Amino acid sequence: MDTITIKDKGSFFIGGHKHILGGLPVSTVRYASDGVVSKMDPNGEYQVGQMYVQYTRLAVPRCPYPVLLCHGGGMTGAAWETTPDGRPGWELLLLRRGFDVFVSDSVERGRASWARYPEINPGPPVFKTYKNVWEGFRFGPSYPEVYPGLQFPTEYMDTFMKQEVPRWTTSGGWTQIAFNEYLSAMKGGCILISHSAGCLYAECAAARCPENVKASILLEPAHLPFGTEENVSIQSSIPHLCLWGDYIGTKYQPLPAWTEESYYKRTPEYFEALQQHGGDAQIIDLPKIGIHGNSHMLMMDRNNVEVLNTVLEWLKLKLHSGILKRYNIQDLSTEISCGVLFPLRYFLSLSSY
Repeated sequence: MDTITIKDKGSFFIGGHKHILGGLPVSTVRYASDGVVSKMDPNGEYQVGQMYVQYTRLAVPRCPYPVLLCHGGGMTGAAWETTPDGRPGWELLLLRRGFDVFVSDSVERGRASWARYPEINPGPPVFKTYKNVWEGFRFGPSYPEVYPGLQFPTEYMDTFMKQEVPRWTTSGGWTQIAFNEYLSAMKGGCILISHSAGCLYAECAAARCPENVKASILLEPAHLPFGTEENVSIQSSIPHLCLWGDYIGTKYQPLPAWTEESYYKRTPEYFEALQQHGGDAQIIDLPKIGIHGNSHMLMMDRNNVEVLNTVLEWLKLKLHSGILKRYNIQDLSTEISCGVLFPLRYFLSLSSY
């Protein structure tokens, strides 16, 4: 489905709160190089801690649940849009497969805006260099060396770095509140696809309203919750999939610290806990199923369509089994969700153009 018909496209902000500052000195500012000098009084009310969400709803979606795309650290929702070398990103690919898609800019990223520093947000923004990103995202063992067979288009590194944004380490609480409100608003159900640092916030929010989350797909999670028995038990009702790319293992040492911790310890422990509580939780190492060369930026790699197909093949099975079980449907000619009839062929075609 190359041509898509859109019913609705828009955006909204969620989360956020007023913060009042007082006692700060009044100054003057010139807003343009040849502008007049104006008085600037920083004392008063501010809005901080909000998330921005852009959505696209299809005229005739193939799936009853929208996909929520949640970016990782130092990124914005642009990570899901056009790839650095100009190919369709997962936002458009998912729309073509028949999903409504919601793309968020997390707190203090992109169009969500910033809070005043240091009076409101106490921590300084963290900026990353080319070398930080190159080695942290596993484009090569050291900048600018490239791993053999790498799928990421490193010849467009300049373009990629233009979407790298500063991140704060002191606004995690605001981010979690915004995620909680976001997922709580998805009363009709949704499918979560989160990446890297975004996985922690998505998972914690899903634990608060598991009935709203029909599946959670984690792409190379940088962090995951230290699950309590209660939280893991709640999370186990949601089918989980985790994907890991290439260039992880003893021959690629030293790994970034977060990759080492998450790949070998945090993620296996989390998924094992989900399984022990009866959950459907699967980790896929892409090289082990014959998909090679992927970096941390799976959704931007040259084989991003193949990676997405892996997700959708898993997802359509979980949607089938979950909906059939929920409604005790014996006749496979239709499946019911959200009060709407969806022919089975819609689900069978999720991973095809």
